Order: sequence, then structure tokens, then C-alpha cells
Amino acid sequence: MNRLKIIYRLVITAIFSLIGLVCLSACTTTMQVIKPTPREIEQNFTIGDTIKVHTQDHTIITFDFVEVTPTAIVGARERIPFTEIIKIEKPETQSLSLCELSFFQKFLCKT
Repeated sequence: MNRLKIIYRLVITAIFSLIGLVCLSACTTTMQVIKPTPREIEQNFTIGDTIKVHTQDHTIITFDFVEVTPTAIVGARERIPFTEIIKIEKPETQSLSLCELSFFQKFLCKT
């Protein structure tokens, strides 16, 4: 019976260790919606940022931002006029700390 308890504890420890490792390295990507105007683009993007553009024909184009002109957003191989844009998004990756994960808050984050 003692052997069974030891094996059970080892399995439980291994499972929680694996969950902990996954959660420690977890991150999320959120999309910040930007108005399709030259001023908003200049305020929210710098050269090299990833930009996601939704056009009127329902095409979604993701590319690295190069510049903005009064009439278009420009990438290395893209030039999309503002008249064709419905929405612009800026992907933001956020790392999650272990304490932000509610499952582990009870056990590890005592404040």
C-alpha cells in the first residue's frame, strides 16, 4: 500500500510540475484596434512593428510597418490606401506571470 501512495504522489507531483512549466512560459496575444488614420498609425506604430489590416474586400493582411503617407499604409511589399481599410490591429504579446494564473493563486501567491 505504501508503494501505491508513493507512486500516486510522484504522478501528482509530475502533473503539477508540468502544468507549472506550461503556465510559467504562457503568453497571450491581444489585438489593439487602431483607427485607420495617418495620425493614429504614427502614434501607435514604429518602423518594423507588425500591423494587421482588414480591407473592405474582407482580406486580412499582416506585414511589417515601414511608413505611413497621407493616403496609405506602406510595408515592404504592401501599399494599402486608407480608403480600402476597415480596421487596423496591432498584435500585442503579453507574458503571464505565475501569480496571474488563477489556478495557482491559491497555492503559490500568498499576499
